[in-house]
Amino acid sequence: MLLHHPEIGSLKCSDCKRWIYDIKTGKKLERHGEPQRRKPGTTLPCATCPRESPEKEAETTLMPCNEKTLMLYLAVRGGAALTQEESEDPIIRRNFAMLQIIHDNWRQRNQANELTQGLMAAGMFGKQHG
Repeated sequence: MLLHHPEIGSLKCSDCKRWIYDIKTGKKLERHGEPQRRKPGTTLPCATCPRESPEKEAETTLMPCNEKTLMLYLAVRGGAALTQEESEDPIIRRNFAMLQIIHDNWRQRNQANELTQGLMAAGMFGKQHG
């Protein structure tokens, strides 16, 4: 969730039930500097949320230790340096290798989706030739 939708990756459904959030930014909406509580019984934005429902929260939320690892991985990809100890840690090295595979697969999927959408927009699909 953090790679695909970083704006809401750490947002908890229970918080969304209590407070009004902008799903596009993951920030609480404020009025006069105060966060806005969601009134009981109001429709939740699950239909527009990438999580789709509170039932999917567990499968779309990283455990805190894994979130820390992902944040460290992204920081290193952004140019931060690992300490000597971190760079020699076999668990960090293994986790970074797995994250690289996940990231590469995600990027390839996005590129394929963009190509397909471009071809569809250009009328390359759905027409019979011959």
